[in-house]
Amino acid sequence: MGTSAQPSARHCVSCGKEISNDANVCQHCGHDYRVPVTGVAPVKKTMLPVVGGVLILIGALLVVLMGLALVGSIGALDSIMLVDVEEVEMLEDAMATCGIILLVMGLIGVLGGIFGIMRRHFGLAILGGIFALLGFGLFALIGIILIAVSKREFE
Repeated sequence: MGTSAQPSARHCVSCGKEISNDANVCQHCGHDYRVPVTGVAPVKKTMLPVVGGVLILIGALLVVLMGLALVGSIGALDSIMLVDVEEVEMLEDAMATCGIILLVMGLIGVLGGIFGIMRRHFGLAILGGIFALLGFGLFALIGIILIAVSKREFE
């Protein structure tokens, strides 16, 4: 009378037939008790990362154009400036360096925009948006926000 024994059988939640307490699968209907009842809901795909990626892409292309303009205008300083040749060469070197830096940042921004559109590499999409801020800042900022709020859609 002292201990109450656990029942050796239970009823299947799927078919209602009696199964043993330690059964992982119902021998009558095949219901698997090892599979969790609640699963992770699939992430709904929205247009937010695509729009964000396009906005980042626009800003990044402007950064690329600024870099190309700096690199392309190097020879034009000789005819415009009436200063020492050494100063012109130093200024041209600085412009070339800035132009190359802008080109690299713009290309990273273009990659970030493409990754945003493809919903891949969340961190690189955000980094590309940061670099695209130099081009068309408002578009890139909106793009970064759209990418950030849709982080769950990224692989």
